Amino acid sequence: MSADQVINQKFSPTKFREGYDQDEVDDFLQKIIAGLRQWDAENEQLRARISGNVIP
Repeated sequence: MSADQVINQKFSPTKFREGYDQDEVDDFLQKIIAGLRQWDAENEQLRARISGNVIP
């Protein structure tokens, strides 16, 4: 899953109960997005090293 997929994730409102606290879900998603972006950047650097194009 990519950071963009997490950003674009939508949740349906619950019909028979209150559901989750939206702020908690948003905070959680922001943490996931930050982690995925860091992971993507690290993978990009590793790919560049493998191919011989070292990124400083």
